[in-house]
Amino acid sequence: MVGLAMTDRSLTFTWLAALIAVGIIINLFVIIAAKADTLGSPHDMVQAHAGYDAYARARTTKVRSTGRPRAWCGWWLANRFGFAGSKARKLWLARNWAVLFPRAPLAPGNVAVFSRGRRGGHVGEIIAVHNNRTITMISGNDGGAVRTRPRSLRGLIAVVNPRGWRTASR
Repeated sequence: MVGLAMTDRSLTFTWLAALIAVGIIINLFVIIAAKADTLGSPHDMVQAHAGYDAYARARTTKVRSTGRPRAWCGWWLANRFGFAGSKARKLWLARNWAVLFPRAPLAPGNVAVFSRGRRGGHVGEIIAVHNNRTITMISGNDGGAVRTRPRSLRGLIAVVNPRGWRTASR
């Protein structure tokens, strides 16, 4: 019978190990819940895992309390052309304009999509095309405001027709 009795030291160690295990489990549940909250609805998760890279990035665009995203050129242009709902949300990411609309010639009324770094970009409506490889365009979030100004074609990745929304998935 003496061998079955636990000493105070081993009892303390057992309780300490149990408390640590419970703490780890609680932390895991908190992490899993926080991760599930950032993924959105099950439909959103299916869309993201089905290869809709641009869609997934658009879902994670940070939004200010004013309702507009921090990088708001795509948001402003979507509103200018009257897009609403989930379609407009996809357009908040500037590079999505190059994916979701058909290519078009460099002409007034079309949208110019520019790259900015590895993932960033900028979009605006073309107002005029000039012979010196520049365009005049109106865009949101240009120096923190809506501006009409000349812009070089450097960094141009696409010119698209905003009236030709693609229905086919990419």
